[in-house]
Amino acid sequence: MKLGRRDHHHVVYHKDHGEVFGEGDAPLSLEQVLENSLGWCRNTGINVFNFHINSHSRDFLGIDPCENAAPPFEHLGPWTIYETIRYHRENGVDLMAELCRAMRSAGIAFWAGLRINDIHHTTGGESVHPRFWLEHPECRTGESVPWDPQRSPGALDFAHQAVRDYTLGIVEKTLELYDVDGIDLDFNRMPILFKSEETDQHRDTLTAWLAEVRAAVDAAAERREHPICLEVRVPSVADQCHRFGADVLTWIDRELVHIVTASSTRFAEFEMPVEPFLEAARDKDVLVFAGIEGLQADGVLSREMYRAWAYHYWQTGVDGLHLFNNGYNHIYGGGPHPIDELHDPDRLATLGKRYVITRTLPGRPYIEHGDPLLSYPKQLPRELSTTGDGKGELFEIHVDDDLEHARDADILETLVLRVRITELTKRDRIAIRINGELLDEENLRVRGSGWARRLTNLPNVYNAPPWSATTSGSYRWILCDLTQCNRLRSGSNQIEVSLNEKNPDVIAPLCVYNIEVDVKYRHIQHEGNEDTGRF
Repeated sequence: MKLGRRDHHHVVYHKDHGEVFGEGDAPLSLEQVLENSLGWCRNTGINVFNFHINSHSRDFLGIDPCENAAPPFEHLGPWTIYETIRYHRENGVDLMAELCRAMRSAGIAFWAGLRINDIHHTTGGESVHPRFWLEHPECRTGESVPWDPQRSPGALDFAHQAVRDYTLGIVEKTLELYDVDGIDLDFNRMPILFKSEETDQHRDTLTAWLAEVRAAVDAAAERREHPICLEVRVPSVADQCHRFGADVLTWIDRELVHIVTASSTRFAEFEMPVEPFLEAARDKDVLVFAGIEGLQADGVLSREMYRAWAYHYWQTGVDGLHLFNNGYNHIYGGGPHPIDELHDPDRLATLGKRYVITRTLPGRPYIEHGDPLLSYPKQLPRELSTTGDGKGELFEIHVDDDLEHARDADILETLVLRVRITELTKRDRIAIRINGELLDEENLRVRGSGWARRLTNLPNVYNAPPWSATTSGSYRWILCDLTQCNRLRSGSNQIEVSLNEKNPDVIAPLCVYNIEVDVKYRHIQHEGNEDTGRF
């Protein structure tokens, strides 16, 4: 990857220990390891493979001098990782070096990713902890945050010089041992750096520490005689980054990093406000990427959703995409990744897409309960109530396809607005307006009923019950075919959903749970799981 290139559409694909060294029977062969990594990237538009060296704060590779990874382990997965690495190390094979060589031979850059404050290990069920974390309890924040109250007190506090030295040491050791093309500092795992009341006094401390990391990266690049980039993955809202101690706009202004990835945290987001990052980087030698995590708040992503997400951010002007943990979408039934398509906005322009409004986190029944420290306020879900004046709830959805051109060229096959409402009966009277124009009732098609549920096999990280308050209950989809009319336009669209009359025999409130727009083109093969209504 050549640094500073804005004439190329970069795509970063992330994997960690579990996906690369843990998917198979231990010990995995070198061929299996390469298939679990390079196999996902070969002959696609991916040009960067980002391998996290310390997911769950477990370092099986020996980069962290304070690691104590050794059996017995709490589950099969960690043991498989450990056994695979141990077997190859005893036979003189360094798997990290092999990954780096294989990627480079395939024309794919290899990055080593470091999770800045991964707290997966801090409570219950984990037997592997960094020795530094065990020996220095005074270096933890000890503070609970709303979005992860059980594990967050175990986060390391970067106000301590020892924590900064320890983390910098892992970066320096990685650069010493491996001929990488980049270092990824992942602040989204997790966005905790300091005690909340001390953040303001230590924000500059973190910036100074990042300058030390950049100096180490530049020194390694000079020694290796090739560019090594420094990327940071951060939450998608610049103000929220600043709030928890990461002064990202200053980092861009001072060119302390080569790439800033503005990314969702834990789940995919379709309205990330990346513009402040782009504006800050306009005259700087810093690229801005958009990042996605591979699940919706309580469901999977279809191929069409991936396309819509990627196409939207290419249109905003980002320099690249960063796909994080997207293997989980496949594991939980999300169908094939469109990774052979996402790098090419020209190709995406006339491929079928599903634009969606992002929902809030599982277990959070209403949008006002979402934690603002991680992201922006979500529009969904939203309760409906009768107002007597015909006014309803307003939503905004952005469609990036050139609909006027598609109609003129006669390649638009269908354009459908989809609205899912829970507890909807035939006796409820719903009205929908698009950009102020009322849709005729005869154009609204109600598709059968079903049960909305949370994916029960997803990690229960937010302590949501198996039947989450955001999803439980019966639902119906309201579909409106807009192919032959111009009410839905390219760009921003306002959707208004009104409840004019409610069935008095059902106490439960009606709730708008999904709003989506499907775009399909003629002569285009539609692949993937287009209907995620079962979730």
